[in-house]
Amino acid sequence: MVRQRSAKPPFGGSIPPGASSVATCYGPREPGLVLYGKLDGKVAADQSPVLLGMTVSFLLGAGFNADANTLVGPYRARSLYGEAYDIRQPYPLISELGAIAFPGEAIVSFEERLASAITAGDHTPVARMVDALMRADHYTGARLHESDAANIYDRFFDWCGPTSFLTFNYDAFVELRLFRAKRWYPHDGFGLPVQVTTMPGVTDVSNWRSTHRVLHLHGSYLLYSVDFALSPPDSGNVRWISRRARPEFLFDPDALGTHFFPFERVPPSYGYRHPDRRIIAPVPDKTSGLGEDFVRECYDLARAQVTDSDRLFAIGYSFAECDRRSFEPILDALSGGRHRSVTIIDPDAENIVGRLRAAYSGEYQPIPWRFRDWARLGFPESAVDRS
Repeated sequence: MVRQRSAKPPFGGSIPPGASSVATCYGPREPGLVLYGKLDGKVAADQSPVLLGMTVSFLLGAGFNADANTLVGPYRARSLYGEAYDIRQPYPLISELGAIAFPGEAIVSFEERLASAITAGDHTPVARMVDALMRADHYTGARLHESDAANIYDRFFDWCGPTSFLTFNYDAFVELRLFRAKRWYPHDGFGLPVQVTTMPGVTDVSNWRSTHRVLHLHGSYLLYSVDFALSPPDSGNVRWISRRARPEFLFDPDALGTHFFPFERVPPSYGYRHPDRRIIAPVPDKTSGLGEDFVRECYDLARAQVTDSDRLFAIGYSFAECDRRSFEPILDALSGGRHRSVTIIDPDAENIVGRLRAAYSGEYQPIPWRFRDWARLGFPESAVDRS
């Protein structure tokens, strides 16, 4: 029921293009959601998909995280000499990764330059990129999620209800929020069974159950897989290597370990991978990475998820040509069967939808706003015409 109407969103910010008014809806589940409405009094039907009986999937890109940068101020630190200084570490967009991976270098194509470095055996650029993302998780994501103040991300996770989030991001932004809310745990929250260790004295965490899953389609630096096993020493003190029937996935948050208490990293041993070797680097040809055990199993889960969904919301993801082999299986899983649609929330949504309509069948709905604008207006199902 609509209780009040105002000229601007109550949580700050400006009304996105095409907006003429805002209404606040007090629903049975999420009081105070802001809904977009026209001046003639019509309000977009916008309730939680759970309340509407819809099965919805979400695909998250780098643009989803980016608005966290505006919600968290710099971290105030002190040097060994007592001097105060600020640390700013925003979540980067793909267009900003070139300067991070190759500082001081003029780059025509970041993806091709990165591919040439990896081919030459130089993983330093990938390590720089991963380090920047981990720092963003620590100085921006974790600080935002550990704050008691409500924000647009809290409202989003409440609004969408228990579901699976498909993502091409490597970072831990979503896991940090859901873990703090006791909705996600590392042993089952990746969609796959993951080996974990905990602080001494902690009760059995196997009874803790995740209500949300995060499926990392390009890998995650929070874990790695080991596809072999070592036998106990035989009579000659020799340990034999054998291939596992199923890979083992080990949780290792590396520098982010303090944010997942009481979980700790599984002690590294044979098969350990550094964080920069756990992800599919943003290169033009991702064939080898898409064949990794963890990624393949995540894709199996993702395809099953979207096949059973009525709608896919893609937030902050550009569907770039170099990612075609990555997103095609998701769009293919949506085709056929009952009526399904894809809603694109991105400032460049009109162009993205134009490209997708030309290449793929299905219904595509553009919402050309940033995530923060879509959230502040109550997650409407479509952008309202300017007329």
